[in-house]
Amino acid sequence: MTTSSSALSASGTTWAGPPRVGPLRLTAVNASVRFVARFLRAMRIRGSFERLEGELVYEERQPSAGSLVARVDVASIRTGNRLRDAHLRSAAWFDARRHPHIGLRSTGFEHSDGGLRIRAVVTVRGREAPVDVECSAPPQGAAATELMGRLTLLRSPYGVGPPPHGVARWDPRAYLVDDAVSVELRLRLDP
Repeated sequence: MTTSSSALSASGTTWAGPPRVGPLRLTAVNASVRFVARFLRAMRIRGSFERLEGELVYEERQPSAGSLVARVDVASIRTGNRLRDAHLRSAAWFDARRHPHIGLRSTGFEHSDGGLRIRAVVTVRGREAPVDVECSAPPQGAAATELMGRLTLLRSPYGVGPPPHGVARWDPRAYLVDDAVSVELRLRLDP
């Protein structure tokens, strides 16, 4: 498993969704993907992807019929530093020329501990790894208008960035950028 499970919440309350969503087309207008990576164990590098697309379908009474498919355009990465962005698009990191997208597709939705579990696969640089996202049930009758999901992806299974092959774990270069990257997904559900 390359991610830690996380709860999804809507505007400060836990969320499993309104009774039915979708199919909802996801674009940069109603969805965002942001990330935070730690640098030198002290500084945080924040960024986002400006172009994305996808679709969400969810029905509370039949969660197994739910689906979530999304992909971001790697070339749209933005961290507030053009040189760093160009380096992240390079072959040393995301290799945007050969692998222009990062994808997420659900493999199943199921009720779990009073909430919902979304099983998914994330694809980066042509490599896939499973992700479990835990969602809590909303308060009875609550109308959620925003879905927010947080998860932690490990870079190493996808071959993204340092440490370079052959660098020992005790070598300081292995810790310039943490392996774990926090990812936040936001989807606006109102039309």
